[in-house]
Parts: sequence; C-alpha cells; structure tokens
Amino acid sequence: MNGNGKGKTSLQFNMIKKMLWFPLAPAVLLFTVFTAADLVFFTTAAYSNLGNEKYFESLKGFKLVGHVIETLATDEFGCGLRCNRNRKCLSYNWHSNGTCQLSNHTRQSSPDNLKRSEGSTYYGK
Repeated sequence: MNGNGKGKTSLQFNMIKKMLWFPLAPAVLLFTVFTAADLVFFTTAAYSNLGNEKYFESLKGFKLVGHVIETLATDEFGCGLRCNRNRKCLSYNWHSNGTCQLSNHTRQSSPDNLKRSEGSTYYGK
C-alpha cells in the first residue's frame, strides 16, 4: 500500500460491494428468471393469437362497446399483453390509430354491444 491510503479505500469499496451484492443476488436472479418466463409466455400468447387464435378469437372490423375498463395508447401486441396481465380483462378492442380498450365483457356476454367499426379489431377470450 502506498502512503496516500488509496489501497485501503479500494479494499473497503470492494468489501462494501460484496456485502451489498450478496443479499441482492437471489432477488436479481429471481427477477431475471420470472421476467424471462413472463416475456416468453406473453410473447407466445400474443403471437399465437395472431396465428391460430389459441388465446383470443379476433373479429376484424368490429369492436365491443360499453364495457371498457381501461383505455391506453399502444400497439396491437402491447394491447394483448395488457389484457393478459389484467385479471378483469376478458376482451379488448385495438384500433388502427393506436388506441387499446380493455373490457370486462365478451361478445358472448354482451352480444348487442358488438358493433361494426372500420379500423378496429375485437379480441375475446
């Protein structure tokens, strides 16, 4: 160590870094694992929805009116993710202007509320 004490400061910094990292390591690992699993599940759900419609049925040119629980601006993929993450969401409308409407009803529970709408797509579970 030299006379200015930098070696001691560096050693103290490394000890503090290790002390902080050790308790946080499991949390960081769990966050990483669950975030990756979440991303894989919701990505699969959204893309399956666009392909074979396992998760949502879609009706292009229609929207469900009257039961909106949340409105947000996002792309079609993000709208599906948001609905999947919201327990109350049973269907959603996505409009080509980027508006997403989450609903707590479906076309089956409210058939009279399914309306034609150019530029909209209804997705129901």
